Amino acid sequence: METQIRGRWLAIFAMFAWMAVIFQFSTQLWTSAHTKAILEMLLSAPFLPDLGASSDRLNFVIRKAAHFTEYAVLAGVGYGAAVLGFQKAVTRSLQLTLAGTILFAISDEWHQLFVPGRTSTPKDVCLDIAGACFVVVAIAIWQQRKQVVTSPIESTTED
Repeated sequence: METQIRGRWLAIFAMFAWMAVIFQFSTQLWTSAHTKAILEMLLSAPFLPDLGASSDRLNFVIRKAAHFTEYAVLAGVGYGAAVLGFQKAVTRSLQLTLAGTILFAISDEWHQLFVPGRTSTPKDVCLDIAGACFVVVAIAIWQQRKQVVTSPIESTTED
């Protein structure tokens, strides 16, 4: 019993902790110029081959992939919090996960409007939502297959 309660709180904590990580990525520390400088430093390492890629293009791709990934992870931990932490049914958990992730994505981009050096675009919100949708659909398919495998096969006999 105590382990279940601890697991519930851990699931909820994981969701809020990941939201704090995303919020941190929305600060001035993670402007495009800053991540480009980090990327150029990494790419100039002597043990790496010259990729011949533009650091601007690579920075853009990495930053956009980060949007997708951050919100995919948020959807995963959000689903865990809904199922384990708040004891919601699977379908309701998926609905809450998607709605909560979308609202957080919108609020995060809105927050970036007020951060010097950061930009806010609807395209980034769409990438965030795509990452969340990817995970929500994957969980829905997994749950559906799990249900089919675990449910007894009903046989009909003719008289």
